[in-house]
Amino acid sequence: MVQTKIDFITGGVIAVVAVIMFSITFSFEAFVGTAVGVGVEFMPRVIAVLMFITAGVIILNAYRNRGKQVKVIDGETGLEVEEEDPNSKNYKKLSISLGAMILYALLTQLIGFLLASILYLITQMFILSDSDKKKLILITIISVVMSVIVYYIFRNIFYVMLPQGFLG
Repeated sequence: MVQTKIDFITGGVIAVVAVIMFSITFSFEAFVGTAVGVGVEFMPRVIAVLMFITAGVIILNAYRNRGKQVKVIDGETGLEVEEEDPNSKNYKKLSISLGAMILYALLTQLIGFLLASILYLITQMFILSDSDKKKLILITIISVVMSVIVYYIFRNIFYVMLPQGFLG
């Protein structure tokens, strides 16, 4: 499939998800007794709008790049050859990352925010890095420290209850 077709499809899917996400925020109920100017629907709406803008940029770039197919000629035979798409590796990483995000969302309720976040960050950094196993110790340390900091901030400063999971 030509790259621009993939980009049109990707942009379209992101736009549809953003519209659905934005429309769902209208069903959120406000907390009783709060007079804060920003409600629970604020951040999901901001994220949905940013996703929609991102989808628009992807579609616009796909539109600009349509028909710009590059032909690669083999120097020895003089025949046109099919070149491997340099972005195919990135799409594989993107797909694996998306799967990791979905798994993270599912595991958060089961094993708790802290453990799920540590596992997710380790996985995500390993996916996006050069897969150098020597970096695994550094990645693990960063993941644990960042997860504990975020957990502490949300729990003790913002007073937001995060999923505990079976570890309590």
